Amino acid sequence: MLTSLNVFPGKVHTLFEGNDKGQIVMVKVSPSRIYCVVVFKLGRMELWNIKSRQLVREMVIDELIRPSDVEWYPYVSRYHKVKIIKDTNGQERKIERCILSEQLFVCGQIDEGSPLMRLKLEDGIMSGATCFKNDIIFKEQNHKAEIIKISWKKKIAILADKVGQLFLIDCSTKFNEAKKFSDRHGSKVEDIFFAPGKKNMTFLVKYSNSVDIWEIADDEKPELLTSSPMLPSNLIHVCWAGPESIVMATEESCLHVLDIARKTPMSPVENNKDDFVHVKNVTMKSKNSPISKWKLSGIFSAALMEPKQAFLFKYSLQCNIQPTNDAIEHHLSQIDRATLKYIQDGSTSTAERCYQVARLFGDKFDMEFWTMVQYASQGAKADKIKLKDIRKPLDLMEICSNLLMPVPETNDLINLDLSSDLDISSCSDNQRSDGDMDISWLNSMERDHSNVGLVTGLGEMMKCSHYKVYETAKLDLHNKRRCDYRVKRVCSSRYIMTGRVDMAVQVLMETDTDNTEFKADYLMACLSSCTTQHTGTSLSTVKLAATHLIVAGQLSDGVDLLCLIGKHLDACKYLISYGKWQEAVWLAKTNLNEKECLDIIYKWADHLWNKSQRIKAMLLMLSHNQFATVLHMLCSHRQFDTAALFLQSCLEQGLLEKSEYTDSVFVEFSKLLTVTEYNSAVKHYCQLAGEKGDNFIADLDKK
Repeated sequence: MLTSLNVFPGKVHTLFEGNDKGQIVMVKVSPSRIYCVVVFKLGRMELWNIKSRQLVREMVIDELIRPSDVEWYPYVSRYHKVKIIKDTNGQERKIERCILSEQLFVCGQIDEGSPLMRLKLEDGIMSGATCFKNDIIFKEQNHKAEIIKISWKKKIAILADKVGQLFLIDCSTKFNEAKKFSDRHGSKVEDIFFAPGKKNMTFLVKYSNSVDIWEIADDEKPELLTSSPMLPSNLIHVCWAGPESIVMATEESCLHVLDIARKTPMSPVENNKDDFVHVKNVTMKSKNSPISKWKLSGIFSAALMEPKQAFLFKYSLQCNIQPTNDAIEHHLSQIDRATLKYIQDGSTSTAERCYQVARLFGDKFDMEFWTMVQYASQGAKADKIKLKDIRKPLDLMEICSNLLMPVPETNDLINLDLSSDLDISSCSDNQRSDGDMDISWLNSMERDHSNVGLVTGLGEMMKCSHYKVYETAKLDLHNKRRCDYRVKRVCSSRYIMTGRVDMAVQVLMETDTDNTEFKADYLMACLSSCTTQHTGTSLSTVKLAATHLIVAGQLSDGVDLLCLIGKHLDACKYLISYGKWQEAVWLAKTNLNEKECLDIIYKWADHLWNKSQRIKAMLLMLSHNQFATVLHMLCSHRQFDTAALFLQSCLEQGLLEKSEYTDSVFVEFSKLLTVTEYNSAVKHYCQLAGEKGDNFIADLDKK
């Protein structure tokens, strides 16, 4: 499949889809941004018009030709063509048109003695091919190797052949002869990229496990600037990060950053092998690390530290207990002073300190976890659930079943007496009909929770009250800015599910008469309007129809009907039974009462936990103030360091009570700290663990 994205409006258009054409290996867009050429794995090449999304030419070159690279000439020629026509009165009129002319170069196995082909594209019409033979391009160099790469900038072309030779062609001169400037015999050239900037004539040549950087001076042949070492693993991709820096990605999941202008780069490991060598003006030596990570001077990077030292440094910042180990003192100078002062301030809470440390170390889980801790703990009440023995296996479903009062089951969908348990009038309170997004609530919410970042970024982890208001406002915004029928269908369905029937009817009645769904939408609008004045018989009919629709595979329509008659809990259960957990949680958080909503959320958390999505399950339980359960989940996941710090944060805010089982958490954390030889922290957490901590200290002294 090939799609085009217009960045400014954000619209995506599909040029073609399907697997009948084979794998796409290359897509090159013309300088006019009107056409693109698509090369498939089997050698087939097609020309497409991006603006009209039409196929211009199905077979650009002969099927027997196997192109190794395709490149557009960077200049577009424009000329005016005058055509004389006669109108209906017999008078002659001149019509002037601007014709665009572009050139496409193809290299590879083209023809015997012809390594390069040129195609002309004028006004959307591809002209005949012109083949350039070896004796024309290379003159008397007796070159016979296949050209596999070509790259243009201005009127300069860089060619690379199969045996590792590089050639330059200057088309601004009278004699377009290819001049050889490099020969790495046996090293296959994989890509050639010019640096960004109109006047920047620096380019890189990518090999399988190294990179060369060249510069073309005025009226001179290319000069080698930098040559990378032979990296320990193959290069996956190389790109320019700026006019004077490149980024290299290797198979061992590492990113190498090379700054051309940097004279004294450093490496975390002392190793004299495989240095970067600068040839021009400067002498640059960078000692390559076996882990292939680059250290920028004066900037803290946890990835460059030894694992044991990194854990020690992280724990010393999180615990903030003096004295720390002397081995990490020099790392403190690399941290921003304001950040370090905030972390070491005694008034900073444990959750805030751990969040800042997570940002320093780039730990995604810790950042999400401690953000959620700060968000959930604001205004939260003490958790009444007692922590159980952390050594026992965690049964999350059993814990969740004890958190709520039993919710009455309503699985009988054929009960004809439904008038007693329906309350449709309550669903339409506080409806808004103007379709505008009221964001006044957002400012106050962000002000109340400004220290934990953007609350709306928490998504499904938001508290039910915040989530309902946010999703309602977002739905109004989508409805106001809908641009196609698909969005209209989603908006009408969501309005029905949230009980805003008037808005749903309004959206459905706006369907155009030429739309294929015109009749179905109008009938749905009539049905939605009739359910506001209901009888037991009519509602029984709607419920029975919803059941049959769901059984027949029309889940969305069946759920809409159930929501029309106020059976949101039944709709959630049907969504869950079909594996639509996201939709079920959305419906529960926007419509159900607190107990029913929590029942759905706890079931989802249990589902995530059993599906090995345990981090998301922990965050979900944490967002609903189940602190004891989250602590048990952390221990079951063997994350005793996070568990101990989380317990410490909860004790600070009075969200959990201390018990013999909480002491076990501190003891387990102390065991981790002994590995890093952070003795002052070991003693501190053993003191928090009470008798169990004293026993652990005694065992350590015996050893």
